[in-house]
Amino acid sequence: MSDLLTLSAEPRERAGKGASRALRREGRVPAVIYGHGAKPIHIALPAREVGVALKTSNVLLDIDRGSQVELTLPKSVVRHPIKGTLEHIDLILVRRGERVVVSVPVHTYGKYDQDGILEHVNNAVEVEVEATSIPSHLELDMEGLAAGASL
Repeated sequence: MSDLLTLSAEPRERAGKGASRALRREGRVPAVIYGHGAKPIHIALPAREVGVALKTSNVLLDIDRGSQVELTLPKSVVRHPIKGTLEHIDLILVRRGERVVVSVPVHTYGKYDQDGILEHVNNAVEVEVEATSIPSHLELDMEGLAAGASL
């Protein structure tokens, strides 16, 4: 099941490259909340807290905007190509009980025939699940798998 973390957000009055750079210098990350036909909401999130939250795949984020709390799921995360720091985040509004399509990592376990070569083609699988019930990973049992066989 996915984690649910709460982050406090500040509204962004200015948009653009200069304003975004200023936010990053202050330790915040520019973000936009989309979805359900609503007007996009431009916010700034604390970079450190968001970085910790994004270490978990498919994490649900409760974004506290002061007057209301929005349940969101990260859609797109842009990182600096060299430093790896967060540059921008797109968040999708979700509702409790709503079904979403997400990519879930696949973990293998068990002993298989060592004479063959294990080719792990799909490291992740797209699944459609309720937004509040996203599994952290799927497990694939390799026990007794013979060379030449596939799962």
